Amino acid sequence: TAIPISEVLPKIEPGAYVPPSDRRRLPLAQENRSLLTVLELCNAYLADVRRRMGKNTADTYRARLVPLIEFSARADVVRRWPIAARINMEFAIEFKAFLHCRRVNRNGHHAAAEKQMSASQIRNVLGAVSSLLNWAKDPTCNRLPASYVCPFTKDIVGAKPRKDPLRPIPSPQSVRVQLVRH
Repeated sequence: TAIPISEVLPKIEPGAYVPPSDRRRLPLAQENRSLLTVLELCNAYLADVRRRMGKNTADTYRARLVPLIEFSARADVVRRWPIAARINMEFAIEFKAFLHCRRVNRNGHHAAAEKQMSASQIRNVLGAVSSLLNWAKDPTCNRLPASYVCPFTKDIVGAKPRKDPLRPIPSPQSVRVQLVRH
């Protein structure tokens, strides 16, 4: 990819320009790209996750970040939070409300009946978004300003939901007895 001349000229005079081939060898990322959209930030994060942890983990994170991309692409959201650096507590609260209203298909099968997202999946999505934003402000990747405060705290993400110990058992006792006998 070509580097814009407007980016190179101001750095040549004070001697701060570092060619891209040498930038890869630096331990910390130099450029602060705080004008990234949520989609661009997700792409950079997923590429890094794939490089560090493999394809399966990257696919899991991609599936968990899809609701964030869908939410951030809505017109009213783009108008209020056009770049990822502007994500704040209000965004986090509205995104969590969006997840609670979001209807999904079982295991991603498009012909299956739709139902609301489970509490554990909502927590997984919010945890993935928290990981994304904390990764982005880390000085080693430097995608968000170091002063950025991630709004997806433990209060927003929540605790791991517990199953109801008094929930009904899906298979009747007679079927379970037959399974044990068999």
